[in-house]
Amino acid sequence: MELLHFPPEIFQNIVHELVCSVGVDKAWKMRGVCRTFAAEIRYDIVTNQTKDSFRGSKVLDNVFDAYLQARMKIPLDINPQFVKFLHDIVDYLSAEKPPSAPDDRDAITLQLCSGIRKFGEVFDLTCHMWSNNLLNLAIIDADRLAAAILTGNLGLVQSIMAATPRISDKSAFGSCLRISVLQGDWHIIEPVLVCIESPRPDSIAPAIRAALRAKKADIVKLLMEKSKHYGVKIHKTDYMSYVSTAIMSGSLKLLKMILRMEIQAPKAMFKRQWEFALENATANMTRALHQYRLIDVHRENSGTTPLIFAVKLGRLKIIQALLDVGAPIDAAMPTKSDHIWDWERTALNIALTRKNTEVVELLLKNGATMPHMETWRRNRPSWNYIRGISLANGCTNVPTLDEFMETYSGDYQVEIPSGPRVTRKIFKRACRKPDPEIVKALLGPGGIDTNHTWSNHTPLTIACETGSVRIVTTVLDTGANINGVEGHSKCIAPIFHTMKLLKEEKGGSRRVIDLLLERGADLKDADLSVGVHGDSKMVRDAKEAQEETRSVEARARR
Repeated sequence: MELLHFPPEIFQNIVHELVCSVGVDKAWKMRGVCRTFAAEIRYDIVTNQTKDSFRGSKVLDNVFDAYLQARMKIPLDINPQFVKFLHDIVDYLSAEKPPSAPDDRDAITLQLCSGIRKFGEVFDLTCHMWSNNLLNLAIIDADRLAAAILTGNLGLVQSIMAATPRISDKSAFGSCLRISVLQGDWHIIEPVLVCIESPRPDSIAPAIRAALRAKKADIVKLLMEKSKHYGVKIHKTDYMSYVSTAIMSGSLKLLKMILRMEIQAPKAMFKRQWEFALENATANMTRALHQYRLIDVHRENSGTTPLIFAVKLGRLKIIQALLDVGAPIDAAMPTKSDHIWDWERTALNIALTRKNTEVVELLLKNGATMPHMETWRRNRPSWNYIRGISLANGCTNVPTLDEFMETYSGDYQVEIPSGPRVTRKIFKRACRKPDPEIVKALLGPGGIDTNHTWSNHTPLTIACETGSVRIVTTVLDTGANINGVEGHSKCIAPIFHTMKLLKEEKGGSRRVIDLLLERGADLKDADLSVGVHGDSKMVRDAKEAQEETRSVEARARR
């Protein structure tokens, strides 16, 4: 006999154990097994699961109306005062129903719960339901008005407002104005606007955002006019939330309506706000944001500009829109202190680094300047990519990386940051490239002193770590003290530091040791702090080699 031929009741206990074991979220995803399981899983989640099962879950948003109905019948572990409040609301709606409506309490309950799920503040209601405190949820006029709006009872809405000219906007179901906006009936929105007492930003703002999400321009216009009429001050936080919501709606008309609003604070966006706008706005929206001075294309913020951020996003239409409104195409941003030897952070350089050919072609078409060949990254994939772009745009005689390195003379100027910006990390990166010209420039005028120390390390000891004879020679030629810094007792001697690295297989090289010995490194005091003892074989061999060299030189002088 096939499984589906069994009645659904047989599976209820099995499904309940399944939901309890795997959790609400995973069980909800298993509804696709078959229709019988889907119905049973939904029934068990709504009827039998306690509030702890829904912690951190979004499943409740999909079944909130059914969950409310089930809790009104079997409260389980939710607040009993809230259940009583819902029953009182249903009793009130049943008593005030139109004469033509059928006398069906279950139908009114279903209508109320469906309205709450669609238009109410589900989060606030959940907090009331799951609260362990005894709540004083006496029904007030705002609750009656909200319930009438949720059920679409226009006659009851009018009678409530006629009996009570001024009503608070806050109800247990959420803002009455917001609910009426989401419900979308003009016959309800206008009276509610007139009826609610002293509209404030905390009641107007959610309603405007709700109208923007629903793309109802006429309601947005009405709310803006009423807020201006009542003298409601628009805070910048609310204004920016309107802008973000209008951008997400995708409507240029709605966005321009919001941009025309007057606020007391400056309208300029913060960095995260214009980043969000560039991520989600259309090209026309971007132009409008610049027109109303929310985005300043000339302003640098935290090492980036709107154009550079758009290049990183790769949104061609947004890049073109920013260029159309005057974004500087070759503006270079300052780099971080440990990346100063990366090439300038211009829009084109970033696009080349990311190998986004479409963005590169767009920037070149708009007049971007190709970086000088001497600043290209000297790794084969990057070089070949930039070389291909250059050849495609009409350049000739562009060498390959091997050809460039063979003919490279290094006779170009390097701009050196002054003072403490040249950190140990920066100098170490320069030594590891290895590029003697950059190292020489760092130690030249405007750079760092050859005997500068970072945590007992000098430029020479850092150069010795690389194991490159060329780099060590360059540092020595700039006047570095081969035995460390005089008067600095804790400064590590370069030759002993190199021996330690070589012994631990962490760097250095015997060629560097030979070079230091040849240049006159002193081996009298073996620095015990670096782990190389005076009687170790490495030091003895170095001393013997040094003595032999001195003997040969002495015989030659005779």
